[in-house]
Amino acid sequence: MLRLGFIIGVVALILQAYAIDANISWQTMLFTSLVLGRMAVALAVRSEHDLLLQVRGTRHGV
Repeated sequence: MLRLGFIIGVVALILQAYAIDANISWQTMLFTSLVLGRMAVALAVRSEHDLLLQVRGTRHGV
């Protein structure tokens, strides 16, 4: 999990540097990249064995 957080942080900082250089709203890009990164991690660790579509109809993934 620590590696994923580090990767998300590095990608967010790279996007921030790009947005500042391109003179666009860097706060929006940074916030969006952090939120989407955390959502991807949350979906990835939801179940270790089943895909999201397989767990979707069951109760608490059981």
